[in-house]
Amino acid sequence: MRLTSHKIKGSALPMVIILSFVILVFMSAMAYNFKMDLESIRVSLNYENLESLNQDNIDGIGDEIDNLPDSDYTIGIHEVDGYVFHNVLVSSEPSLYKTNSDASLYNAQPHVINFIVNHRVIKDDKVYKEEQISINKLPLSNTKISYDDNIVELNIPYIKTSGLTESQQQLMLADGKILGSREGNIGYLKKEEGKLSLVIGDTSQSMNVEKLGLSSDYEVSVGWNLVDGKWQVLLALYDKDHLYISSTGLENLNSENLSKATLDLLNVNTVKSDKHLNDIVSAKWYFNEDQNGPRLVVAAGEQSKKNEAKVKILDISYDEKKNVYKASNKGVIKDLGQISKDEFHLSILDPTATFAPSDILMFAGDKLYDISALSEGEKVDKVEPTILKGSTTNTPIVVKKDNENFYIITYDDNGYYQYNYTLGSNTAPGERIEKFEEETIESIVVKYGIKFITTDKHLYVVDFDNKILNKLEPADSQDGHSDEGSDKVTICHKPGTSAEKTMTLPESAIKGHLGHGDYLGACRDEAVDSADDHDDHDYDDSTDSDLDTTENNNANGKGNNGHGNNADGVDSSNPGKGGGGPNGQVDPSGDVDDENSNSNENSNNKGNGNSKGNNGKSKGNGKK
Repeated sequence: MRLTSHKIKGSALPMVIILSFVILVFMSAMAYNFKMDLESIRVSLNYENLESLNQDNIDGIGDEIDNLPDSDYTIGIHEVDGYVFHNVLVSSEPSLYKTNSDASLYNAQPHVINFIVNHRVIKDDKVYKEEQISINKLPLSNTKISYDDNIVELNIPYIKTSGLTESQQQLMLADGKILGSREGNIGYLKKEEGKLSLVIGDTSQSMNVEKLGLSSDYEVSVGWNLVDGKWQVLLALYDKDHLYISSTGLENLNSENLSKATLDLLNVNTVKSDKHLNDIVSAKWYFNEDQNGPRLVVAAGEQSKKNEAKVKILDISYDEKKNVYKASNKGVIKDLGQISKDEFHLSILDPTATFAPSDILMFAGDKLYDISALSEGEKVDKVEPTILKGSTTNTPIVVKKDNENFYIITYDDNGYYQYNYTLGSNTAPGERIEKFEEETIESIVVKYGIKFITTDKHLYVVDFDNKILNKLEPADSQDGHSDEGSDKVTICHKPGTSAEKTMTLPESAIKGHLGHGDYLGACRDEAVDSADDHDDHDYDDSTDSDLDTTENNNANGKGNNGHGNNADGVDSSNPGKGGGGPNGQVDPSGDVDDENSNSNENSNNKGNGNSKGNNGKSKGNGKK
């Protein structure tokens, strides 16, 4: 295609100058806003933490077909203006965070899904275009994290299919694909005394587990398996003296087939060699080197004569020939000290997201044991502990630095420890972090390469250098009380309009509001309206209940609460003066569009708000 030049004359010139200026301002605003959005999370969400993306490689079209309509990459056969588009999906795979991500099995975090498509354009039996293209799209659904001990989320795991070994190919279909396109959260299980409810969308069914003899504080462990490209859900129900295992296919986890799913899950299997299954403390799914599907590692505790705990480690595997689960004793780990059940945890790791033989860490009080040898069928009774600086009272978070090196985060009410740990090492250097005076830590979640720390008063965004990047105010209603069973979040509603107001809403409504230009936190100089008094808002309150502060909604903007992001890295809770606040949210996929990764749509927001820090300036931005 030839490039030509034309002279512009007369009245057209001012119009071109004006148009050029508008484009320049628009592009500058996009670039500035994107830069400021990134700065609001500092260096935590940077491209070095993302797997390299395959970019959409659409070539130019020759002069003879300048009138070719915009390419349609929808899978299948489509016709537009006489042109027939043939698109065949070759593969799809998640692009994962390389560092600072949850390393546990089934919890891989993609920033985009990469699709490889064979693309052909035909008209009148003539092939005008034929190529293989790569398209990156944001995940269709987010995984969900349960903050209620009685709720077990059902998140279809992401698996890195290109990393599977030859012996793992039986996991896939013959063409190397996984059947279906469902991903992310599909529902949850709710534990209640005597029953277990399966909830998928608006449909739920209860399973009577009372007849199994389970105690009121029974536990649920969910596993996932791939069999010939089809997802299978595995369920382990257990208490101190019972263990039951069942399964169902993913195709049954929808509102039409829920009865079939509950029948499958109630068709439980017991475990042969029940004499080993006394005083069960924990049961987790893991993968062994034989790659015949996930197995259970069970820790069964008992007291020694010295009143110090010890645990038996049991391997529960399925015998396909005899159609039975059996337990194998892999050794007793002694001298755990005097610990409670709350101080005992099993962490199953899959840093490559390939269902490879699992790395297994056991936490007992202030001791850490690497029992990964279990994945190779070996005994683990000779494993020596790594001594930690504090007891592990809450579920530890193991964070991937690379495939063999990790951060281990343990926390209590007043602070947390962040350790550096290498698999097989007998040391775990770390430090105690206490930055939340007169606040109680309720949870720590690692997502998008950063830590989200929830206290009884605030939500903190913290990087792995333990710097506080952002601090969000609590979600209280006017009288200081939240509606029972409904967490609330403060937002600025319709910012920049005559209807702008600060209000609190149920967490379930937040996603829809952020998608329409509202932002987290109070509007400046506005009173807070309770959601109970706000019945006229035009946003959908039935959206997902995840409060995801880095969703692909960048419409966060006017500064609030006097929190600026100071250039010298000081705590944002001490910003000096000004009204700068939490900045616009960052789409972790950068400028990857929902369609083809070539759009900057998600970062096209106008900056707004200024704040002077102690030694620097920061601009809140995001007014859409």
